[in-house]
Amino acid sequence: MVRSAFAIAVLAALAWGGWWYLGSSAKETALNAWLDDRAAAGWVAERSDVSVNGFPNRIDATVSDLILADPQSGWAWSAPVFQILQLSYKPNHVIAVWPGTQKVSTPFDTVSITSDTLRGSIVFVPDTALTLDRSRLEIANAAFQGTDWQAKVESANFATERLAADAAPDFAHALGLDAINVAVPELAAWASRGTGVLPDVMERAHFDLVAAFDKPWDRHAVEGQKPLLTALNIRDVDLSWGELNLRAKGEVTVDASGFPVGDVSVSAKNWREMLNVATTTGLIRRETAKSIETGLNLLAMLSGNRDDVTVPLSFADGLTKLGPIPLGAAPNLHRR
Repeated sequence: MVRSAFAIAVLAALAWGGWWYLGSSAKETALNAWLDDRAAAGWVAERSDVSVNGFPNRIDATVSDLILADPQSGWAWSAPVFQILQLSYKPNHVIAVWPGTQKVSTPFDTVSITSDTLRGSIVFVPDTALTLDRSRLEIANAAFQGTDWQAKVESANFATERLAADAAPDFAHALGLDAINVAVPELAAWASRGTGVLPDVMERAHFDLVAAFDKPWDRHAVEGQKPLLTALNIRDVDLSWGELNLRAKGEVTVDASGFPVGDVSVSAKNWREMLNVATTTGLIRRETAKSIETGLNLLAMLSGNRDDVTVPLSFADGLTKLGPIPLGAAPNLHRR
C-alpha cells in the first residue's frame, strides 16, 4: 500500500514537472516567435534574453533589454527588464511588472519614466485572438520627464472590464481611473498665468467611463490597426485642483470623422476662476468669455449659488457649444 502511494506520488510529480516544462517551453517559444514576427513586419523588436522560471506552480517570463518600436504609429518603448507572470493553471491571467526605469517615445516626445510600483493584471478571453476581458494597472510614486516638462503621480489605479453585448454597445469596455496628487508644474504654471489660481498638484482625478469601439481589443489590435472609438458614456468625471472642482456626465457618439456628437453636463465650483484660467490661457477668446460669463451669472443666480453652476456642453458638426454659445472646434477622438 505504501509502495503504491509512493509510486503514485512519484508519477504525479513527474507528470506535473513534464506539464510545467511543456508550458514554460511553449511560453518562451511564443514570446520569441512574437518578437521575431514583429521584426519581420517592420518593427524594431530587440531583446538580449528571454528566460522562464517559477517551477512548480508559476510560469514567469523575464525579457531583458527589451526594445519595441512601431514605425507606422511612431511609438516605441524600451526597458532593461520586463516580466510576464502567471500561474501555470491560469494561462489566460497574466501579471505584468515593469522596471523602475523605462522610456517611451511618441510622435511628439520621448518620456523617461521612473516608479516605485508599476504593475498590471490582464485577463484574456480564452481564445486564440487573446481578446481583452479585464485589466488593472497600479502605479505608486511615478515620475515622468519629457523634453521640456515633468510630472509626478503619488498613486493611481486604472481598470477596464469588457461589458456583455446585451448590456452595452458592441465591443464596449468600462474604464475607471483614480489618481491622487498629480503634479504637472509646467501645466499648472501655464494655466495659472496671471491668475494665481492653480497649485502645482491636482489633489484627485476620478474617471468612470464606458467606451465602445468598432472592433475588439485583442492581439490583432496591438499588431495592426487600432480600434476606433464609436461612443463614450461619461458616467462620472470628478477633478479637484486647488479651489476648483469640475464634474461631468453625459453621452456622445463619434461620427465618421472622429468628432463627438451629443451632450455633456458640466458642474463647476468656483466657475469664475475656471473661466479666468480658460481666458488667460487662450482656450476661450475674451470676447466669447464675456458672453459666457453673462450666461453663467444668470444660471448661477437661478440656482441660488453664485459660485457653483451646472451647464450643458453640446457637440455637433465638429464644434463645441456652451448652450447657444460656440466655444470652438470639438476634440477629434480618432486621432492617434
